[in-house]
Amino acid sequence: MFGLILLLIVVPLGVFLGWLDVRRTPMYGTEAEISTEENPYVLRFVPGKERDLQAPISFQVYNWFLRYFEKQGIVSEEEKKRFLKLLQKYESLMKGESLK
Repeated sequence: MFGLILLLIVVPLGVFLGWLDVRRTPMYGTEAEISTEENPYVLRFVPGKERDLQAPISFQVYNWFLRYFEKQGIVSEEEKKRFLKLLQKYESLMKGESLK
């Protein structure tokens, strides 16, 4: 009898508390952990300040560096091509794409 009462009270209470916990938990953290565990070598910017603030500022600074080095004549064409290729990858990361 005690087991039946316990079962009728504890199970619905546990389900309800679990449901409340899932509703208040931000899913991005869990999604990021699962994504990292599935493939730890996929690179992405974290949504928020990293993707929306830090990445664009860094991208602009890198472009300024390239222009400055070109004006000074201290960058070769080969170095410039490699740097531009890296900037293209960086820009794709800023758009939310991933590098594999």
